[in-house]
Amino acid sequence: MRLRLLLITFFEILFIRVWSYKPVVLLHGVLSAHEEMEALGEMITKSHPGTEIHNIASYENDNSVDISLWNQLHGIVEKMRPVLTHPDGVHMVCHSQGGLLCRAMIETVTNHTIHNFVSLSAPMLGQFGLTDYIRIAFPNFAEDHLYLVMYTKETQEHFAVSNYWHDPFHLKDYFEYCNFLTSLNYGHQPGLWLFAYSISCFFDT
Repeated sequence: MRLRLLLITFFEILFIRVWSYKPVVLLHGVLSAHEEMEALGEMITKSHPGTEIHNIASYENDNSVDISLWNQLHGIVEKMRPVLTHPDGVHMVCHSQGGLLCRAMIETVTNHTIHNFVSLSAPMLGQFGLTDYIRIAFPNFAEDHLYLVMYTKETQEHFAVSNYWHDPFHLKDYFEYCNFLTSLNYGHQPGLWLFAYSISCFFDT
């Protein structure tokens, strides 16, 4: 009888482990909050009841731009590490700037178990263009002159958007100061980074 109960318990655990859905991590975009992703979470649980949803409520609204992406990344990883290393694996769905942060997690967390990553409108190659919040933050700068403020050490440390500001007309400054996006795109291929930097210097002279 005891052995029978143990076998039943074992097969119940095995069945749940095999057939349950993997947890899903959601991350909001710039100047937004976790509420932005709640509707998506509800859609997932409606289609796949029992799915474990982790809607990250960190660096929301103004904090999403006032804190550098490296610091945001470290904070989110420390908070979410048990989920990112879930033994059954996890899926990630991330919007806008959150997509960059999720990509950075995949590239920097060595023991993660992320199986699938869905990026929604994330600026993987950077941003260049005036948006409402850029106009509010820098009302006295035209688009062509924003590199003067974006590509400084102080701005890189305190304004998240500068971490992926990609001005195609000032690539030398981009490679010199923008250390977040360039690290993701070229950090693991130093030869490619050096080539891109050399080309940028050639066209920027």
